[in-house]
Amino acid sequence: MWQIVKDIFSPTQYMPHGHCYLWQTPLVWLHVTGDFLIAIAYYSIPAMLIYFIFKRRDVPFLGIFGLFGAFIILCGTGHLLEIWTLWHSAYWLSGIEKGITALVSCYTAGSMVTLLPQFLALKTPQELEEINLKLQREIAVREDAELALRCAYEDLEIKVQERTAQLTETNSCLEKEARDRQQAELKLRSVTERLQYLLATTPAVIFSCKLGGNYDVTFVSENIVSLIGYEAREFVDGSLDWHSLVHPEDREIIDTAFAQILQKELISYEYRELHKDGSYRWIHDEVKLVKNAAGIPVECVGYAVDITARKQAEAALVQQLKRERLVNSIQERIRSSLNLEEVMTVAVEEVRQFLSTDRAVIYRFNRDWSGFIAVESVAAGVMPIKGTDINDPCFRDSYISVYQQGRVRAMDDIYTADISECHINLLAQFEIKANLVVPILQGKVLWGLLIAHHCRSQKHWNSSEIESLKQISVQLAIAIQQCTLFEQAKTEIADRKLAEAALQKAVRVADAANVAKSEFLSSMSHELRTPLNAILGFSQVIVRDSSLNNEHQQHLGIINRAGEHLLSLINDILEMSKIEAGRIQLNESSFNLIRLLENLEEMFRLKAKSKRLQLKFEVAQSVPHFVNGDEGKLRQILINLVGNAIKFTETGSVTLRLKNKVEENLAAENAELKSTQTKTADRGSENSAPANFDCADSNSIRPVSLRLQFEIQDTGPGIATEEMNKLFKPFEQTKSGYKSEQGTGLGLPISRKFVQMMGGDIVVSSIPDLGSTFSFDIQLGLAAPTEIEMLKPHKKVIGLAPDQPEYRILVVDDRADNCLVIDRLLSPLGFLVREAKNGQEAINVWEDWQPHLIWMDMQMPVMNGYEATRQIKSHPLGKQTVIVALTASAFEEERKTILAAGCDDFMRKPFEAKTLFAIIEKYVGVKYIYEEPVFDLENGNEISGIASNESVGLQLAKMPSEWLDNIYTAAHECYDDKIIRLIEEMPVEFTESAKCLNDLARNFLFDDIIELANSAIKACEC
Repeated sequence: MWQIVKDIFSPTQYMPHGHCYLWQTPLVWLHVTGDFLIAIAYYSIPAMLIYFIFKRRDVPFLGIFGLFGAFIILCGTGHLLEIWTLWHSAYWLSGIEKGITALVSCYTAGSMVTLLPQFLALKTPQELEEINLKLQREIAVREDAELALRCAYEDLEIKVQERTAQLTETNSCLEKEARDRQQAELKLRSVTERLQYLLATTPAVIFSCKLGGNYDVTFVSENIVSLIGYEAREFVDGSLDWHSLVHPEDREIIDTAFAQILQKELISYEYRELHKDGSYRWIHDEVKLVKNAAGIPVECVGYAVDITARKQAEAALVQQLKRERLVNSIQERIRSSLNLEEVMTVAVEEVRQFLSTDRAVIYRFNRDWSGFIAVESVAAGVMPIKGTDINDPCFRDSYISVYQQGRVRAMDDIYTADISECHINLLAQFEIKANLVVPILQGKVLWGLLIAHHCRSQKHWNSSEIESLKQISVQLAIAIQQCTLFEQAKTEIADRKLAEAALQKAVRVADAANVAKSEFLSSMSHELRTPLNAILGFSQVIVRDSSLNNEHQQHLGIINRAGEHLLSLINDILEMSKIEAGRIQLNESSFNLIRLLENLEEMFRLKAKSKRLQLKFEVAQSVPHFVNGDEGKLRQILINLVGNAIKFTETGSVTLRLKNKVEENLAAENAELKSTQTKTADRGSENSAPANFDCADSNSIRPVSLRLQFEIQDTGPGIATEEMNKLFKPFEQTKSGYKSEQGTGLGLPISRKFVQMMGGDIVVSSIPDLGSTFSFDIQLGLAAPTEIEMLKPHKKVIGLAPDQPEYRILVVDDRADNCLVIDRLLSPLGFLVREAKNGQEAINVWEDWQPHLIWMDMQMPVMNGYEATRQIKSHPLGKQTVIVALTASAFEEERKTILAAGCDDFMRKPFEAKTLFAIIEKYVGVKYIYEEPVFDLENGNEISGIASNESVGLQLAKMPSEWLDNIYTAAHECYDDKIIRLIEEMPVEFTESAKCLNDLARNFLFDDIIELANSAIKACEC
């Protein structure tokens, strides 16, 4: 394609035109300049023509202007091609352009020839001037005429306005009259239509009649046809006498009413009137006397309403009332008497009177379906048949199966009914002409029949009578059942009394055993935990001595671990005893679930590492941080299950999974779990990264309560099928448990009971040699972050802060070693400590010394802690003294009893020193001096907390001010995720400070972060 274009515009087979000029520059440029200027002139002329055509479309011969423009453009294009051919031999293109120019010019010339006569016919300027003068004269004449016409028009307009005003006034009056008349007609039409509609649609028939005589009808509304089937005209023209349609028994009622109309002027009556279809309808009439202006009666007007439905309803209601009285009477008899024969006798008597029949009987079946008349009620002159045995094969073979199905048989006439001849003969023996039979069923067993006989004539049994007998048969079945049960009950009462006496004796024995067991548990708790308090307490006192060498520190660690292990065994035994005694209960509070899991992961990390096991904690994104439940029992459950998994697993991994079961069901079964970082506890790893518990915060959780599912999976030896039933039995262990020579067999039974108390159960699945999975789900509530008490990092207390008063502490315990433990912990710090051996001595010391806080043992001789607390708190000054209970009881439920006695708080023996210090700080307001060791990442040494904080502050001061403002704001908002994202922006050389801030954020110590950020901002400003 490009070659074709090139051949047209720049062919090579011809010599360019410039060779003709011998390429003399002046000559070439002379031709170029001339052709170019001519082309510009040629292009400007058609441009002006086009502009003229665009502006003066009213000018004739626009086409010829267009042709001239095209001709001139082509001429200009020819000159441009002359310039082009100087260097390019495009002679064909130049020739084609000249040919087109020739055609356009010839066509233009031809058009000029055809248009020439029109050009010549155009007016000359002189002719146009004459025409213009003539038009001006005509315009002047027209303007004079228009002026005269305008004057005449203005006069006419004035007259028209005057006339219009008159006509408008007249028209307004006429329109007002027309509107008034139209409104009156509309009202009249509306009233007429409404009256016609009411007459046609109302259920009442409007009529008028003459006064006196036969009270002939003078008017009746058309809707009478819907009342009695006759047309209104039949009554008005006299072809039908309305008196003839009245029921003969009711004519006297109407005559009596009309006889009183002159005195009462308003009468009403009810009567039956014959319908055109032959049936009678009940009608209610209300008639009023009409008088003229002189007060003389002239006619009667009234309305008639069909009340047939009401009359039928009243009759049905009367029948229903009779039936209800009958049923209620029988029910009252059943309630008031358990004598079956008396109840049945009353029933048949009531039935006979209700049905107005000759005989009513109850027929009772024997086991061989023979039977006898148990009771009857007969009218005078009717043959009695009570006690008659009936063993008729015709009756037994044909009707027993019918009555077993609960079907009722009603025969108005036995001779016309569809029954067998043998049955007719049987009924005829008892003079029966009509009968009604209703079965009496006890469940699905046919007990007997309730029968009504009419002996004097045939009788029609209507549906209400049949329904009444069915209800009575039900009540009789209930009475029969009650009487039967009463007879059985009389024989059982004596046996039950003997059994109740034995049961009460057993209950008394069991109560005494429970009381003894509870007392034993309380005593065992005190006796076992009290010496442990001295062992663990003094070990904590000795640990605080910094002069001990490493060997002694190791020995103390062994003592502590052994004591804590012994304490856990004692707690398990006491917990199992509490469960069996029914004294266990949930102690719910708000807690941080994720922090609980982090602590458990930290607790088991070293143990898993020592066995080269992978420890995985996987938590779903939908699990909230903050929940409400029994944190202690949940921790014990997870410690038992995870501890067992690690104990019995030699290779592989132990995995704890947690997900929101409700969210999983609502969202999808394959909801993604956000897995925590895997902790590989192998020999070569020195440090294990903490698990990433980045879960949904409380703001993203919508339901008020949730159901969490825990799953602990291991790759241990598994559990054999035959050993599954031993798992949850106290003191029972599997083969793996016996091989380990550890544990008491109480962990799983206690855990299962705790899970059941939380609304779930533990499910176990295991494959031998592959591993086991323990799973359970529990119900927990949601909690707000503000409800959670933030844990402070444990710091060793080394003294009391200066500028504080001397704090007086009284320790009350009958065992000197317990008092000595607290004294050795508090006295070196600067507290003033005194001791008392019983409650009475404590009261005496309190009166003389007025201590700030009292540690009160609850079980002591002479006077126990409960009574001493009550006496101190009853004194006005005693209300300001803080009393904290010391008890060796393992029962959390005793906290309520202790607090009710007046104690401010509760601490269980054996206790930890940090708990002791924390309670004193909480209630007395004491300020401590702490030893704050911080680990140096580079040197592996410990440096003081003050130096660490200073180094962190110095490094933070080098961060941008915007970054400092952001982390300060995030700490104020308690937004830990945002703080961690900001920490990730810190330079690599600030790794130590980043780790410190990260630990503070994960422990929710936002106040420390605020203090560091604030000091850094002030340093930047200086």
